[in-house]
Amino acid sequence: ARSLNVICLLALFFKWTCYDDDKHSARRPKSALARLLAVVLAMASRPSGLVGLVLVAFHIVLAIVSPAIAPYDFKELSAQLILNSPSAEHWFGTDNLGRDVFTRTMLGGRQAILVTTISTVLAITWGGLLGVLLGLVGGRLDEFLMRLVDAFLSLPWILVLLLIVVIDRKSTL
Repeated sequence: ARSLNVICLLALFFKWTCYDDDKHSARRPKSALARLLAVVLAMASRPSGLVGLVLVAFHIVLAIVSPAIAPYDFKELSAQLILNSPSAEHWFGTDNLGRDVFTRTMLGGRQAILVTTISTVLAITWGGLLGVLLGLVGGRLDEFLMRLVDAFLSLPWILVLLLIVVIDRKSTL
């Protein structure tokens, strides 16, 4: 039932139909904005979806307004403020170069959104093209690459990251 809800949300957004007949076609929104609003409203109808939407909206709004409300310059160094604990002046304290951590955290949200957007677009594009190509070609190459992807997906990512850190001794993680 849960996977059917996800499929119906995708269907609503991409103008597919979740029904076997066409009697419900009048309920489908027509414009892209109306479809997007319908998906957002469907997500907000559940408590977990509402919490997720609020967190994402807060992150995006904070990333947009952070340059205007940041209390300090993110590159400003101060030898007197090195590794200060949190205070009324520096809410998250300062780092080992005397920079305000709160300012750097707020402004870092912009880069986080940029990186996630670019990586999502690349992953969808690359995965979609590869999936369509291998689906059309089929055969042993398709089976081999599917097993390779299954093997990568079965690995616990925290262990993979720890292995990368061990291999790359210069890493500061």
